[in-house]
Amino acid sequence: MTTPTYFTERIVTGTYPLALLFTREREATWLDQFFAQPHRPSEADFARAAQLTIDNGRGPALEMAGELLSQTQLDVQVLPVGPAKDGLSQFITQVTNDIKSEY
Repeated sequence: MTTPTYFTERIVTGTYPLALLFTREREATWLDQFFAQPHRPSEADFARAAQLTIDNGRGPALEMAGELLSQTQLDVQVLPVGPAKDGLSQFITQVTNDIKSEY
């Protein structure tokens, strides 16, 4: 969710960010009303949805991503030694560090 436009594009195309799904647990009523509008929500509504998503869903989404990366790291360890294993290990380490920096 790097920009409000990106968030709006994700919602309009139905490719919801994981953080929005976690937000649904805490803000069900607001989001039900947001999605049930008979017309496209206003830019202010999209901005509010994006902020709710950041406030409520970002942490759980990052936590889940970290768990998935930990499992993937275990899976990579059983690969044969070679460039694929090295590249995947480096990638996972970098992404894991990026996630930790977001907390």
